Amino acid sequence: MPTSVMSTLVLLVSYLTAYVLLPAADPNTIFSTTAYIVGVGILIAVAIEALDRAGNVVRVDFLMLIALYLLTLLEFLFPQPSFELVISSRAAATGTEAVLVGFAGLTLGRHFYRPTPDLMRTLPVMPTRAAFALYLLCAIFGYLNMLIAVDFNPITLIEQIAGPRFSQPWSRGRLGDWTVLLGEFALLIALLPPIAGMIFARWRDYSALQLIVVVAILLLTLFRAFAGGTRSSFLTTALTFAVGYFLFHRTMTLSRALLSAGVLGVVSVAATILMLEFRNVGLSNFSIEDNQFETLFIDNNIINISRLVELFPDPISFLGLEIPYHALTKPIPRALWPGKPEGLSTGIEEALGAEGLTLSATFVGEAFIGGGLFGVLICGLFLGFLGRWWDTFRVDLRNDFAVLLYLSGFVAFALAMRSVLQVVPATLPAIALWFYGRLFLESRQQQYRSLSGQVEAQEGDVNAMRQSVEPRPGLTR
Repeated sequence: MPTSVMSTLVLLVSYLTAYVLLPAADPNTIFSTTAYIVGVGILIAVAIEALDRAGNVVRVDFLMLIALYLLTLLEFLFPQPSFELVISSRAAATGTEAVLVGFAGLTLGRHFYRPTPDLMRTLPVMPTRAAFALYLLCAIFGYLNMLIAVDFNPITLIEQIAGPRFSQPWSRGRLGDWTVLLGEFALLIALLPPIAGMIFARWRDYSALQLIVVVAILLLTLFRAFAGGTRSSFLTTALTFAVGYFLFHRTMTLSRALLSAGVLGVVSVAATILMLEFRNVGLSNFSIEDNQFETLFIDNNIINISRLVELFPDPISFLGLEIPYHALTKPIPRALWPGKPEGLSTGIEEALGAEGLTLSATFVGEAFIGGGLFGVLICGLFLGFLGRWWDTFRVDLRNDFAVLLYLSGFVAFALAMRSVLQVVPATLPAIALWFYGRLFLESRQQQYRSLSGQVEAQEGDVNAMRQSVEPRPGLTR
C-alpha cells in the first residue's frame, strides 16, 4: 500500500475517532480531547511518510495540516481558562465538528490530483550565481516603500520596525490610495528567506562580501517578522529559510530532519509567546519583568469558529459566493478600482460584536459563514487539491528554479489556513517569480542556445575547410 494512502487512512481514522469520542462535557474538555487524538494521528502520518523518505514531509499538504492544527488545537494541549461563559458545550461540539470536516477535506483533497512530472520540463533553469542578483532585486523593491518613508535612514527604519503595530509611517490605511501600489512590492520580501537558504546551501559559490550582504538582509527580514508581532509572518519566514536550505543542500536525512524540526518548533513556540506579549506595545517598549507567561495562547480560533456556528445561518444568513469573490478581488488596489467593496457584508468581527478588532477563525470559520459544513468540506477539498498540485514543482530537486518557485508558494498555503481572504495577495510573489523565469531566464537560455548553435556551426565550417585543404591519401605533390 502506498505511504500516502496509509497516512491518509491514519488521519481519517483519527478524525473519525475524535468525532465518535467527542465528550458531552465542558468546551475545554471537548477541545483538549480532540487536540490529543488528532495530534497523535498527524504524528503517526508524518512518521509513516518520513520513514519511507525523509523528504516526503516537506510537502505543502502536510504544511497545511500542521498549520491548521497549530491554529486551532495546539493550545488546548496546555491548560486554558474556562470558556463556559463564552460558548456552550453544544456550540463547542459543533465548532469542533467543523474543524474536523476541514481536516478531512484537506486530507482527501490531495488525492484528487495526480502529479505530472512532465510539468517540470516547461520550467527554465536558473544558474546558481543568478540567485544573488535575484536576492538583491527582491530586497531593493521589497524594502523600497519602507526606506522612502524613513528617508533611507537605516537606523530610523529599525526603530520604526520595533515600534507598536500599525504605527509605522508605511502602514497601510483602511482604504488605501495610490501609494499602496508601491507598498505591494513589500510582498517580494517573502522570497528572501528561501533564496537565502539556497545561497547558504551553496555558500562556496559566492564571495565573502556577497555572503555578508545576504546575512545582513536575512537578519533584517527576521527582525521585521519578529518585531511586527505577526506570528504567521515570523513562522513562514523561518520555515521557508530552513526548508530552502535543506532542499538546496540535498542532505535531508531523517535524523537531521527531526532535529531541525525540533529546534525550529521550540524556537517558534518561544517566539510566538513573546510576540503575543509585545505586539501591541512594540518590541522597543517590551519588558519581560512586566509580563507573566502562564500558558500557550494562539488566537482561540476554534472559539471563534464555535461562536460563528451559533450565528450562521440563523440569525445571520450564509454569505455564499461572497467569500471567494472577496478573496479574488482583494489584491486589486483601490487606486485602480475606486468602487471596490470595503469588506464582507457581515464580517467575522461584526458578527461576533468585536468591531475595531481583528479576529481570526481560519479558513474553516470563513468557509462556514459562506456555506456551512458543506462549504467547509468544499473549501478543504479545493485547498488540498491545490496543495498537491503545487507539490508537483518539487518533483525534480535538480532544477533550482523549480524548487525556489515551490518554496515561494509555502507562504500562500500557510496563510490560507489562517484566512482564505488573504491568500491571493500572498500568491503574488510566486507569480512574480514565475514571470521572472519566463521573461528573463528563458530569454537567457535561448540566447545561450543561439550562441552555442552559432559556435557549433562555425566549428563545423572550420572543420570542413580543414578537410578541403588536407591532401588526400595516396596523392603526392
